[in-house]
Amino acid sequence: MRRQRVLTIYALMMLALMVPTLVLLVIDSRTIGDVSVWAKPLKFMASTALFSLSTAWFMGLLPQHARVSPANRKMVWTLILTSLFEVTYISFQAGSGSPSHYNVADSFHAAMFGLMAVAAILLTATQGFLAWQLLKHVGERPIPIFHRAVIAGLIMTFLLSTVSGLMLGGHQPPIGMGV
Repeated sequence: MRRQRVLTIYALMMLALMVPTLVLLVIDSRTIGDVSVWAKPLKFMASTALFSLSTAWFMGLLPQHARVSPANRKMVWTLILTSLFEVTYISFQAGSGSPSHYNVADSFHAAMFGLMAVAAILLTATQGFLAWQLLKHVGERPIPIFHRAVIAGLIMTFLLSTVSGLMLGGHQPPIGMGV
């Protein structure tokens, strides 16, 4: 909470939303591609919670004045709004028994799939921005190895997620419950 209160609260909200989603996973027998319709929302809630908590933790490496800067507040809200859009749409689609990803059956679903792609890029861009912020606020002292590892991980998160997202954008991966 001391590192980034808003992201921590958001992560706890996502974890709390997993409880009713788990119940739905158990009681709702509908499937898409032999997988419960609730598996994807559940995975996205869990990954969003972990992503938000990790980002909140890494923001603690910034000086206090940088954590609350307007730019970093915008980054936090970009993360929240883009991931909330994704989780909400995926959950809505699960409730209606329809796929959220690769669903271009009509103009609405094609537009939503495109918006999800934009949201995913903006979401991962927050990690590139945080890496830049960490580098910017290093100062004149040597960068501790842990900070270097965090910065490298954030950069790799942004680059690899963006590249893999673009590669998968037009090609649906194999069906299954795997992570």
